[in-house]
Amino acid sequence: MRDWLKKCCDEHRSCPKRSDHLLPTIVINVGSLANEPRLVIPENQLGQWASLSHCWGGEIALKTKMSSIDRHCHKISLENFPPTFRDAILITRSLGLRYLWIDALCILQDSHRHWETQAARMDYIYEHATVTLAAEASPDSLAGIVGSTKDHRETQSLLPTTWCQSKTRSVCGEIRFRDDLASQIKRRSRGVLSSRAWTLQEEILSPCILRFSTQQVVWRCPTIILDEWHPQQELKTRLTGRPQFCQPLYNRLLAEASLTHSATLMRGCEAQRTAWF
Repeated sequence: MRDWLKKCCDEHRSCPKRSDHLLPTIVINVGSLANEPRLVIPENQLGQWASLSHCWGGEIALKTKMSSIDRHCHKISLENFPPTFRDAILITRSLGLRYLWIDALCILQDSHRHWETQAARMDYIYEHATVTLAAEASPDSLAGIVGSTKDHRETQSLLPTTWCQSKTRSVCGEIRFRDDLASQIKRRSRGVLSSRAWTLQEEILSPCILRFSTQQVVWRCPTIILDEWHPQQELKTRLTGRPQFCQPLYNRLLAEASLTHSATLMRGCEAQRTAWF
């Protein structure tokens, strides 16, 4: 995964260059083996971060509130993170990034004013994230990113064909075929996360995504799509690299934006409509 990110940053001309941006209002310093994670409230500080796209799936045990923010800024023991968040911390570390943005921890959950302010900045947070971690197979914060991916793995199916032998070389064997790369990725890279209208804006806005699906890990950027079965076999991304979504899901997002009067959602809807419809 780190190689995919490096390749994108170093070689893809049409992809955003890995550079520092103003950090979100609150971010998680993911720490290290020697240092526990903690919240950071930067003031005009530049840096790079990963963002997490996930399903809440009900109540989340670990959230930041006005009564807990000071404690969270001191430290948050890694063992206290729910599995999905803990996996996101470890993945961010493995990618060589220092900061991570998770809505449940980086937005004060009992402050309506703070929620409104941060919701209006959602486009900036996901658009300027170095990478978005999409917990595609995780229905909630307890399922974990890695665990929910491993639990649903299938063996790759190969269809045997006729016995073949080279006329010019002493090589023989059975040729086997499988589905083309594009259809495999489309079929195996989607899960519960893609069924949520709210998370559509996060995918639209994110230039680079690491998607942890039920079957495999998929990298998608404006230039290519890669997966762990084909880590070197590049599938060129169509249009701007952001996948097209079905009209019903777009309509659900538009309806939700209208009901909540969310400026961020409306901008996401407009970007979707302008680019693809």
